[in-house]
Amino acid sequence: MKIFLIGNYPLLGTTSMYLYLDLLKKIIKSKGHKVEILKPKVILNKYDFKINIIKKYLGYIDNYIIFGFRLFNKIKKNDIVHICDQANSILFPFIKTKKLVFTCHDLVNVKLINDNRLKKISITGSLYQKLILFFIKKFNNIICVSDSTRQDLIRLVDCKNKNIQVIHNALNQNFYPMRLKKRKKILNKNKINFKFFLHVGGNNWYKNKKALIYIFYEFIKLKKNKDYKLILAGKKITTQLDLLIKKLELKDSIINLVNLNNKNICALYSEAEALIFPSLTEGFGWPIIEAQACGCPVFTSKFKPMTEVGSSSVYYLNPYNTTESARIINKKIKFKNKIIKKGFKNLKRFKLSTISSQYLNFYTKNF
Repeated sequence: MKIFLIGNYPLLGTTSMYLYLDLLKKIIKSKGHKVEILKPKVILNKYDFKINIIKKYLGYIDNYIIFGFRLFNKIKKNDIVHICDQANSILFPFIKTKKLVFTCHDLVNVKLINDNRLKKISITGSLYQKLILFFIKKFNNIICVSDSTRQDLIRLVDCKNKNIQVIHNALNQNFYPMRLKKRKKILNKNKINFKFFLHVGGNNWYKNKKALIYIFYEFIKLKKNKDYKLILAGKKITTQLDLLIKKLELKDSIINLVNLNNKNICALYSEAEALIFPSLTEGFGWPIIEAQACGCPVFTSKFKPMTEVGSSSVYYLNPYNTTESARIINKKIKFKNKIIKKGFKNLKRFKLSTISSQYLNFYTKNF
């Protein structure tokens, strides 16, 4: 059996999508099957355009038209094709085979079409999400990375004759409790020799970094918490967040680390007092299980899918109440050894071997 995996446009910079593509590649090859990854190339967008709107639409042409015709010529009628991200559902008209599956990670932005209370969406953004939703409806075989995503899909799409299965993401990177001497050596290079909380993730609106900063602000106002710092690992923070940090006089207490490799992230998880992950929504929430694999306790939002992934092995917060969240962290952090043990037990649900079997069963049963 050979499976074609359709990856994302390189300039999208979605780390979780690259991780997912790598996960599927590992799974398919580990079972002795062939795999070929097909990704759009940066062609029109290779020129350094200063105007973002031009770069955006040239990216669409690279991704959905030039790459689309490449797929049309490459994919045969009996090939098995797995589209690895719902945004690429738009490529549906270019793929001739009926042996087609796509993974729906989340419908976070699609839901904004009819409900923009959390974030306003532009007219062109709304049209783009409507186009994604239109083509999602064309697929009969769909994998959702969480039951939360599956429920969103059922609300938005008529799923009567569709084959939808929930297969959680697996922990496919090398995360483990790094030994003290090793992690200290790594962290000292970044001059990290203090107690800190950690957040791992980008600047997407649903990551809720503004609330995270306020939670930390409320936390250090409490007695004996002045020495703690907050590390924001991942993307460079936005200008708005930087201004908020200055306004709250937290410039010396919040550190933004970017372009970190897996070893650095593992060292941070292993040393952190806890991961604070106050997302308003997610497709899955990979940092929860990454942190647990490193023996790092997790404080996260009491919303799906965080409750689905964390179960009873994490502490839950109401991210809309930053003062209460800070108090919960202050109170529960004293009992972190108990929750660390629960975290290790929770990881068994996301073992690579278990998830691998679910994917291969899906492929063989349907194709």
